[in-house]
Amino acid sequence: MVQVLRCFSFCLFFLSTANAANFFTGNRFTTTLLTGSVQVQCPGTGANRTVNFQCRLSLLDPVERDFFIVPAGVTANQVMLISKLETGDIRTTSSAYNSISNRSVEKINLWVTGLLQKPLLAIGLNEVSYKMFNAGQLVNEGKFSVTVIRNSPMSCPHRSYVSEEPYDCESQFSMCERYFADSNYCQ
Repeated sequence: MVQVLRCFSFCLFFLSTANAANFFTGNRFTTTLLTGSVQVQCPGTGANRTVNFQCRLSLLDPVERDFFIVPAGVTANQVMLISKLETGDIRTTSSAYNSISNRSVEKINLWVTGLLQKPLLAIGLNEVSYKMFNAGQLVNEGKFSVTVIRNSPMSCPHRSYVSEEPYDCESQFSMCERYFADSNYCQ
């Protein structure tokens, strides 16, 4: 009898999570802060310029951008996501929605911070509400939780580059991006 109840409970849990709105890769992510330093020599500048950059990168695993998905049966052409962070801050984003594939048309920015964009998620528990619209009319709404767990930081070994491009000695962003890629993201 106990095994039957366990099986029944598992099946209910599976069905309830299988029919829930979520991100394509799920609702549990990990983040790792990568740090390191890079030296760049630019002899083509006429002054044989050398610069040192301190690099930092925060990665989200398994993905930094993901599709929002909803089970079949919702006819909508727009979705709005509102994330309430543990800090109380609110972040909002929206995307076109494809009712045939049951997912957002674009991948949602979960983690990447840019000049004109903020990520939907932060470290900790994120309560995500969604509203789905068809021709401007609300047709579905709900909530789900997403957890982002912080891993221990990782440090990559120092690297040096020689570049004939003067721009490389002026662009910390591009050199740090290259540095982490060449260092296999500290693996």
